[in-house]
Amino acid sequence: MRRTFTTMLLVPTLTVLALGGTACGSDDESSETEVGALSKSEFAEQANDLCAKAATNRESIVSQIDATAPGPEQAEQLAEIIDIDQKQLADVDQLVPPESEQDTVTQLLDQWRKRISLEEQLRTATANDDATEVSALETEIQQVDTDANQIADGLGLDDCTRGEGV
Repeated sequence: MRRTFTTMLLVPTLTVLALGGTACGSDDESSETEVGALSKSEFAEQANDLCAKAATNRESIVSQIDATAPGPEQAEQLAEIIDIDQKQLADVDQLVPPESEQDTVTQLLDQWRKRISLEEQLRTATANDDATEVSALETEIQQVDTDANQIADGLGLDDCTRGEGV
């Protein structure tokens, strides 16, 4: 179980760090209909910055994980990752996307909420050394990441994707 748990933490924290690439192009809204709304490229740039910072913080925690540590200790490290994910969600949620992208951004934030909920369940299963539940939750998290990554890619949020094959 330790190896699987460590792999689960490492794999989702891999983030594509192509900074700046999403800020280029002509995908800006030509007219804003909502006061304070960002253009599509401004939203992508700011969200990518927030996600890159969160990824760096997650990687710092993952690098300290001891695969031989008992479940409760690993659960505490997972709690730190959950805190980072919650902050990332809140920070990106504070950004005002263009009105044309609002529904898509809401879908992405909903996927991130699902991930956090699953991470909390994973933390409990890890603390209880429940290998079967850990495995099932890892599979669910991978599916949520796949769904979230597709949405993030469509928004130009390359730094907000997680997992392998992204």
